[in-house]
Amino acid sequence: MKIAGLDLSMTSPGLVVGDISAKEFTDLQFYGFQQKKKQVTKAHVKLALYPLYSTPEERFDALSQWALDILVAQGVTRVFLEGYAY
Repeated sequence: MKIAGLDLSMTSPGLVVGDISAKEFTDLQFYGFQQKKKQVTKAHVKLALYPLYSTPEERFDALSQWALDILVAQGVTRVFLEGYAY
């Protein structure tokens, strides 16, 4: 079963996807954003360019669509959210 953990930060969200079928989490994939295009040397880290937006609503929509696209593509069946800071 594939699970995901989401950090829904307002400025730089990230997520991790792993398979809990194995006894160890050896196949973790990490996703996040970067401001400038640069090479990432780790195969298990995927960084996307931060999306362009005109309004806060466009930014929220683009970030949520980014997360949904990854979750669906990876076949995630359970998602866990980090607790909000107050």
